Amino acid sequence: MPDIDPQAAAETYERVYAPAFFHKLAQAGVVPASKREADALLRIGHDLYALDAQDRAEKAAAAGGLYEKAAAFLDGVVGQAPEAGGDDLTAKRAAEILFADPEVAAAAGKLAGLAG
Repeated sequence: MPDIDPQAAAETYERVYAPAFFHKLAQAGVVPASKREADALLRIGHDLYALDAQDRAEKAAAAGGLYEKAAAFLDGVVGQAPEAGGDDLTAKRAAEILFADPEVAAAAGKLAGLAG
């Protein structure tokens, strides 16, 4: 696995992921009252995401063919448009942040270079 530029990752996390995460929470009526609460919500979100990913991987491995199932799942998802009228504001907001801030765009460019 290639090395990830820590500064680029931190910049992307702080300026894209966290705002999108809090936007989504606000849509559900959850708004942190302090930096301490915001940090706790980020930790909770991270931990729940990690547990969910671990659970999915374990279930797929137990069923056999983890990579084949992942490829089949992605084949079904690639090219599908969001549902008409669906709430895609978080992704849109993240994209707006990404393209509006040159530092974030540069950090994303560095991270995107890892995928190629």
